[in-house]
Amino acid sequence: MTPLRIGLRSCRELALPALVLLAAGTALVVAYYRVPAVAEAMSRVGALKRDAGVLFPVFAGMALSGLIPWLFRMAIPALRPERPLAELLFGLLWWPPMCVVIDAFYRLLGHLYDGLGWPVGVLVLVKVFTDMFGFTAFFASPANALAHLWKDLGFDFRRLRANLGAGWYSRLVLPNLIPNFMVWFPGVTLVYAMPCDLQLPMANLIGCFWSLMCLQIASHSKARLAPSGVAVAA
Repeated sequence: MTPLRIGLRSCRELALPALVLLAAGTALVVAYYRVPAVAEAMSRVGALKRDAGVLFPVFAGMALSGLIPWLFRMAIPALRPERPLAELLFGLLWWPPMCVVIDAFYRLLGHLYDGLGWPVGVLVLVKVFTDMFGFTAFFASPANALAHLWKDLGFDFRRLRANLGAGWYSRLVLPNLIPNFMVWFPGVTLVYAMPCDLQLPMANLIGCFWSLMCLQIASHSKARLAPSGVAVAA
């Protein structure tokens, strides 16, 4: 199958859980602006993030992107990794710095755009397109794809280099980037609809549950569905 077909097939398999997840995320954003108790609870999370500084994305990355998906895989025999310790160490070491970078990117967009006086809808759309067609397409997705390939190749840089010939982006990144766009275009719209201090926590929550949904589907499918970042599209 071509990379495009692989990506589109993943989109079809993931469409329903993506809709459920995004509906839940939308409900959370609406509740933040309409329900005082929800706003108060989430504001405490924002205050914790401000007080913790760089430690917040570090520990959020370790817990939500590293530890919880690993525990989920360990609990399902069909998904249990061949090298559990290596998988755990990779998740705990890879995702914290990625979350630090993503948090810095969110703050950078705030510095670039928030003071321009644009309507909220325009501001959110500009951030979404800057994120998805800039940061995600040219950094986050390639970095995650290459890091996970390196891990799958036994952390062997020579084997990784052998996979980086002509067309490596379309072969290695595109199959993940297509479902990534399907989820994270609306996902980062929800992220940027939140105040700056709550953008990373919102992205972490979406990314964590998205990974768990992808893993659950993979446990019932022969297709290998690789949830792409954080998240983490940014």
